[in-house]
Formats: sequence, C-alpha cells, structure tokens
Amino acid sequence: MTAQVIPFPTAFRTGRIRHVASVLRRKHGLDADRYWRQQLMVMRRQMMQAGIDADVIDRELQVFADAVFCCVPLGHGGNAA
Repeated sequence: MTAQVIPFPTAFRTGRIRHVASVLRRKHGLDADRYWRQQLMVMRRQMMQAGIDADVIDRELQVFADAVFCCVPLGHGGNAA
C-alpha cells in the first residue's frame, strides 16, 4: 500500500509569497536571479524530501511563481519557474 503525499498549496503560502516578492523588489539582475533560483531550489528540495511527485512539485512551483510575480513590478526580480 502506498500513500500519496499532498503538499500544502503554495498559492496559500501568503507570508512566503509576500516575503520573496519583497526581497525581489529590492534586488536586481543576477542578484535577483540567484535569490529566485535559490528559493525555488529550497522549495523543490523540501517537497522532494516529503515524497511529493515531481509533476505536482512543478505545478506548485509554477503557482508560487505566478503569485510572487503578481506582487513584483515588471522589470524586477528573477525569472519565472
């Protein structure tokens, strides 16, 4: 018997979304890109260690990216997931 691990939806991680967006608004260029990639890597690693399916992780990170970049003006921050 196997169990499916379901992550807490990243769209509802409002504190983290606001924090990451706030940091990205202050960073530019490579610094912003490095920070953004680090955040995605940490979240991906946490979900992988929890046993979440890779397709679910990809979807959750895209939802998180969409939420963060709704809070960041165009021309700021890193690249989307």
